[in-house]
Amino acid sequence: MEDRTRLGRGLEEISQLYLSDRPRDPALRERRHEKTALRRTIIRILYPTSPALKSCLAANFALELAKGRHPVTIRDGFEGKGVYDMLRQMADLDLNPGAATVRLYGLPDIVVYPFDAQQERLPEGGAAEMHPVEKGGCMLLNLSDTLESVVQGEVFFDAVLMTGVDEASLLQCYAFIKVIWEREASIRVHIVVDNPGTEACGHEIFSRLSGFVKAKLSGDLNLLGFLMHDDLLEKSMSEHKPLVLSHEHSAARESIIAVARAFQQTMQMKSAR
Repeated sequence: MEDRTRLGRGLEEISQLYLSDRPRDPALRERRHEKTALRRTIIRILYPTSPALKSCLAANFALELAKGRHPVTIRDGFEGKGVYDMLRQMADLDLNPGAATVRLYGLPDIVVYPFDAQQERLPEGGAAEMHPVEKGGCMLLNLSDTLESVVQGEVFFDAVLMTGVDEASLLQCYAFIKVIWEREASIRVHIVVDNPGTEACGHEIFSRLSGFVKAKLSGDLNLLGFLMHDDLLEKSMSEHKPLVLSHEHSAARESIIAVARAFQQTMQMKSAR
C-alpha cells in the first residue's frame, strides 16, 4: 500500500492537472438555500471505476431503503448493466408506464425508470421534476460518472462516492469531491470503500483520504462503510439478482446492509434538525 506522503503528492497532482488547488473557502460551507429544506432526499452514487458494481450497490441500496419504509424512485442511466436490469426480474412492468415497479409485501414501492438517451439531460427543476418523489421518499440517481455530468446535473443531492484502495481510484474520488463542493458547498459527501480486504484497511484508506480533503478543501467526509467482495457478490451480479434478498451468509451482503443502514441514520439525523 502506498504511504501517506505519496498519496498526498498524488492528490496534489490531480488538483493541479484537473482542478484549481485553491483551498475551499470555509465560509462557503455555511451557505444554505431555503429550497434544500423542502427537497426530498436525492442520492447520487458515483464510481467511475466500475459502473456495474455501482449499479449493483444502487439496486441493493434501494431495497434496503424500502425496508426502512422509504419509497424509492430510481433514474437509471445505464443500458444493459444498470439497476433496471438487476431489478426487472422481480418487477411489475405494467403498474407505471415506462418503468419497472418493485412491490414487496408490506414495503413501499421502488420505481425504476430505465435508461433513455432522449432524457440524458435533466430539466431545470432536476430529477424530482421529471419523476416526482413522495414525501419522505428518496430519488436515487444512477447516472454516468463523469465530472461534466456532475457539473451539468442535479444541484442538490447527497453524494455517495465509492473508492477503491489504489491511488488512481482515490485521486478520482478526490476530483469528484472537489467539483461537487465547488458547485454546491452544502452537499454532504459519503464514502464507501470498495473491497478493502479488512475493516482496518478500509478505515486506514478513509483516514488518508478524509485527512487530505480536510486540509485542502476544509470539508468533512462521512464514512458509510465498506463493500466487501465474495463469491456471492459476483454471482448476484452475473445473474442480475439483488444480494440483500439472499438468505445465504455473505460478507458482501452484510456490508451492503451496513452501508444502507448508516445512510438511513444520517437521514434521521438530518430530519431531526
